[in-house]
Amino acid sequence: MANTTPEQKLKELIVYISAKCSNDVKYSKTKLNKILFYSDFLFYLKKQKTITDCSYRRLRYGPVPDDMEKLLKHMKGTDIDIVVTNAGPYLQNKIFALREPNLALFDVDMIAHVDSVINIVCNKRSSSATQLSEMTHETMGWLVTSEGQEIPYNTVFVKDRKYQVATHGKR
Repeated sequence: MANTTPEQKLKELIVYISAKCSNDVKYSKTKLNKILFYSDFLFYLKKQKTITDCSYRRLRYGPVPDDMEKLLKHMKGTDIDIVVTNAGPYLQNKIFALREPNLALFDVDMIAHVDSVINIVCNKRSSSATQLSEMTHETMGWLVTSEGQEIPYNTVFVKDRKYQVATHGKR
């Protein structure tokens, strides 16, 4: 696990999350980005370390891991499949796992944490991508950065009302 790169961790987590969310009809690339963001940032809040060691950037629809598009293109056809479907007025990029993830790259508590985020995002609430984007736009990390800037992990320690709303899902 010590020689594992952030890209390797992110790749395995994408496969894992995509497999776990396969029954969520609202699961898409946007939801994947939100699950990754909340998994990493809330784990950092608890343990002062991240799951993937990835940096996240503020983009139009919310936080996204660095080089995510490039990684997804590289993974397509071997690790995942991406199917574009119509979801009302939007195009939805559904992601399907094509193999089992290598969970040996993660501690048990990391996977348990990701599972808890998946349970909230995909199973209990099954929020839409738009709702999840709006929630991430209320986090302190989003509020203190501009388009394209890296979102500092330490913003999770700022106890702002908007941040607490986003992390606890209360509206």
